Amino acid sequence: MIGWVPHVMSAFLDEVAGVEVRRSILVEAGFTPDQHFRLDAPYADAACRRILDAACVRLGVDEAAAFALFAPFFLARGREMFPAFFDSRPRVRDFLLHQPEVHNTLSAGLVDEQRGCVARKFKVEPTPDGVRVFYRSLNRLAGLYAAIARQLGEELGERTTVTFEAGGPDAVECVMHVRVEAVAGRQAA
Repeated sequence: MIGWVPHVMSAFLDEVAGVEVRRSILVEAGFTPDQHFRLDAPYADAACRRILDAACVRLGVDEAAAFALFAPFFLARGREMFPAFFDSRPRVRDFLLHQPEVHNTLSAGLVDEQRGCVARKFKVEPTPDGVRVFYRSLNRLAGLYAAIARQLGEELGERTTVTFEAGGPDAVECVMHVRVEAVAGRQAA
């Protein structure tokens, strides 16, 4: 996994739970309490997954609730750090179709083998009403992808629903159909 998700998750924990709780969660997940996650560095999927699991236990929320809380923060940080990824894609469908390219851009500093793992993480295909996402990752964060897609739809004024056609939000491999419906007064993408 590239460092973006654990980097943002760590900042989120600082904000919602405080620095000391974040430090405890990192220790529970097997990291040092002062671990900083670089955006351009690889981290083991299982290790990053332990952060999420420890955070859910410590904060007393299930994974779906954690993702719903995290998605707005994740998008806000993304807009701050990578505005170009958002500026030219004012529709959910356009943004999601661009995600493999974004992912590959973020992984450009990794060695070939690591970059290949990132590139194979997901594939996105257009559908008449949205996109179909083929997700594969040992960190099992398809639920986060779904929460971010729904949150982006809310922010952009487009009804966005996610249906798992194969697997589920916590599966290593799954297929999601993200449907996007323009809200009255907005032209469809």
